[in-house]
Amino acid sequence: MAYKTDTQNVARCIAEISFKANYKQRVFRSIYFAKNVISRFFMKLFKTNNIETVKACQEFFGFQLPSVQLSKRTKKFEIQFHEMSRPTKS
Repeated sequence: MAYKTDTQNVARCIAEISFKANYKQRVFRSIYFAKNVISRFFMKLFKTNNIETVKACQEFFGFQLPSVQLSKRTKKFEIQFHEMSRPTKS
């Protein structure tokens, strides 16, 4: 019985790991695509081909790319998650 349960657990873990790897690749591709679309939009908006000018304007107006927003939200989530997972002292 124990062998069958261990085998099932290993199979579930492998399936979960492969799903997460594929999911992360799709998310990163989507973020990269959004970053390029946003950069092209700002290039047309400011009528320039210089990406440094676009970045300076984005920074001046406080615009953050999706990748920056995602990393900040991820850090915030991880901090909150770790605080919640700590055992409470009574």
